[in-house]
Amino acid sequence: MSDVQSADCKPCALLWDESYLWGLMAWKALRQSDLPFDLVRSEEIRAGALSSYAMIFVPGGWAAAKVSALGKAGLTEIRRFVQDGGSYLGICGGAGLATDSHLGLLPVYRTPNLNRVPRSSDLEQCPDTCLLCVVAPAVGCNDRKRFSHSGPL
Repeated sequence: MSDVQSADCKPCALLWDESYLWGLMAWKALRQSDLPFDLVRSEEIRAGALSSYAMIFVPGGWAAAKVSALGKAGLTEIRRFVQDGGSYLGICGGAGLATDSHLGLLPVYRTPNLNRVPRSSDLEQCPDTCLLCVVAPAVGCNDRKRFSHSGPL
């Protein structure tokens, strides 16, 4: 039995950094389900805190922002944790963090931002705040100068 799977481990570490609304939703779901967990920060992961847990839960948020917060040492600690038998649960940006583009836990490469379907968080609203311009341009207003953070729509 690996260190990660020993009886002394706490069940779940919930990565708090760069999780935004998704982190709050995960926190609420875990609390309402009476599932034991601790919030962990990137600096704690870099310091080896994951060795006290059976699982890390990485909720949504932007994977690139999580990479920046964790740094090279944090990413290495997560890889080591999983290699030693720890479980990784990633949702949305947490799943993106697990891909070959970042942690290398999943043999999947993400589509570059410029080729992805725009998300509402990527968009600047047109002067008339018309989301139809994005969802159904043929029906929406004529403002075609909006940009996502990764390039023109």
